[in-house]
Amino acid sequence: MSVVDDLAVLESGSITEQEENTAELLAPKVKKPRTEKQIEATRKMNEIRKQKALEKKELQAKQDEEIKKQMEEKADEIKDKIIKKAIAIKKRQIKKEAILDEIEDDDTPIEKVKEIMKKTRITARNQLDGKNSKPTHPKPEPKGQSQVVQQPVSKFKFVE
Repeated sequence: MSVVDDLAVLESGSITEQEENTAELLAPKVKKPRTEKQIEATRKMNEIRKQKALEKKELQAKQDEEIKKQMEEKADEIKDKIIKKAIAIKKRQIKKEAILDEIEDDDTPIEKVKEIMKKTRITARNQLDGKNSKPTHPKPEPKGQSQVVQQPVSKFKFVE
């Protein structure tokens, strides 16, 4: 509508059909009232939703409890392993102290000390490897003789 039309409407005091249509479009729509069946179905749906939410929460709580128990069991196993390892370390320390107590400070020749140290190293290797230890470094041969090719000795022991 133009400005002239608006002035004409204001002077005449009547509303045209076009203005009535726009007034209807701007008015809020009235919702159709729900039937009793619809209300009942909505109520049942809400009850079922609440029930499923509670079941899901209970299931999650049970799963959390199981996970917590498993974590506690693993923690206990780890504690037991740590205690066993500490006992093994303490035993080794006591053995080393006993060997050192056997050696007298001033009277023992250095060769005997070296011999005892070799024995302790060999026994320590035997405990780790479970094998008889062999010298890791072969003695150099004289230059005139042929050399036998030996496979290299691994420095690392991989445990599965």
